[in-house]
Formats: sequence, C-alpha cells, structure tokens
Amino acid sequence: MTKVSIIVPVYNVVDYLSDCLESLVKQTLDDIEIICVNDGSTDSSLIVLEKYEKQYDFIKIINQRNKGLASARNAGIAAAKGEYLGFVDSDDWIDTEFYEKLYEAAKRHNTDIAAASIIRKREHSQKFRINYFDEEIFFDIQDKISACNVPEMCYVWNKIYKKSFLDNNSLIFADGKNFEDIRFTIRALYYSKSLVTVPDIYYYYRVRKNSIVKTLSNEMISARAESLNDMFEFADLKGIMLDNRFRCFTVKIVYLAKITMLKIKQYRKEYRYYLFGFIPIFKKTI
Repeated sequence: MTKVSIIVPVYNVVDYLSDCLESLVKQTLDDIEIICVNDGSTDSSLIVLEKYEKQYDFIKIINQRNKGLASARNAGIAAAKGEYLGFVDSDDWIDTEFYEKLYEAAKRHNTDIAAASIIRKREHSQKFRINYFDEEIFFDIQDKISACNVPEMCYVWNKIYKKSFLDNNSLIFADGKNFEDIRFTIRALYYSKSLVTVPDIYYYYRVRKNSIVKTLSNEMISARAESLNDMFEFADLKGIMLDNRFRCFTVKIVYLAKITMLKIKQYRKEYRYYLFGFIPIFKKTI
C-alpha cells in the first residue's frame, strides 16, 4: 500500500518547480506517490512535469483547466491512494527525511495528523514560522489549536493527514475560495482524534513577489477576511476558543477593504495600511 500521497498543485511556477520536485523525489520514505495537478499552466510548467514523470514511475500528472488551488488539491485527494496525504506548494521544498519522519510518528502514535516545523524563506533571509522541539501528542482541541498556532498560521503543507480520517469527515477544500487553508485547518483539527508534532524536519515556504499570499489587493484582503470569518463562526459553533485579538483585526481589515480605498505598502518587515492611499491608519509586522 502507498504510505503517503504527496499532492502538488502547479500553476505557472516553471522557475521554482524543479527545486520542489527534486526535494520530493529524494524522499527517504519508500512507497510514496507524487500527484502533480497542473491547473491550466500557461508557461512551461507542464514540460517540467512531464520530464520528471518519465524519470520516476511514482509521479502522476493530472491536467485540468485553471480552477484554482482548492480545486487542484481536491483533484489530488480524489486520485490519491496513500494511507496518508501531504500537500506541497509547487514553489516550496522540504527536507529529505520530511515524510519518513512524519509517517513514522503518525504510525507510532496512531494519529490522524502529524505536523512539522516551517521555515519562511525570502531571497536573503529566513525565519522560523513554527519550530517544534519535541515529539508531543495532543488530543484536546484547544491543545491542537495552540500547537499549530491557529488562527495565525493555518497551514496545511507542513502536515500529513490520514486519508480515511479525511474521507470519513468529508474534509476537502472549499472550491472557488482563496485562503482555503483557513477553512480546512480549523475543521481538520476539530475532527481529528489526535495530532503529533515532529521535531528536526522542516518545510521551506518560499515568499515570492507574485504569490497569492503576498497579493495585497482589496479583493485578496476581503477573501482572507471571509475565510477567517468562516473559521471564527465554525469555532463559535463548536465551542472552540480562538484569539479574539485576531478576530478584531480581521473585522477591521474587511470593513476597510469594502468601504474605502485602502492601500497597503510593504516595507522590509511590516505592512503599512493607508486610508485613501495616504492617511496612515495602522501597520502589521510581517
């Protein structure tokens, strides 16, 4: 049986795709499959994918018209045969032992989710976003929320998920929505019976100029706030306590994005928000 299915949505990332795939084909875990979902790329990404598919029999390509990240991930989930699923963005990369250590920890403790540390990579710098020092198991929802630093860091790609757990709870990504990780993460943590953190392995998250998480248009801000509001509504419904400071920030952002000409400028280590393009209202550290 395939141990881990690695799902890689691909859209116009020809400059970074080989780095990503090299880190995947060098994984020390045996019995993996890599499912690359080409989401209607218009650059040479498909050529790169086909080159790797010819070299490695555990790589599978799914081609679809451009439907967005959530749809691409869902297509990968539907095709996956693995006991566990992992998600890697096509401009990122991982440590060589990443999936071996996650899988072994998940099997050792029979957990639905296993989580690793994250390093955010910029062109000339890097920073830990999450850094686990111990292998710990969490059962209570509030402990799982704290371990994953939710709501601030609703990431799916530093984890593996037991496929039967996702199937039994009908957990997929919200089609047609940006920031779909946020909606998925709160539900996955709530419905999972347990989560284990795994130290000494890292997911490398690349920050590039045109990535969706850095596109600070009013439309993107509103989309992120919509997903955050969904998360808070789900948390309220299920009695999950989340940081209310983050809720207040979300409400403020979505209100301004909808009714004003909000302009955001990025400086070295912070975003600065200007009303009507020139009145400074607040800033947020990156």
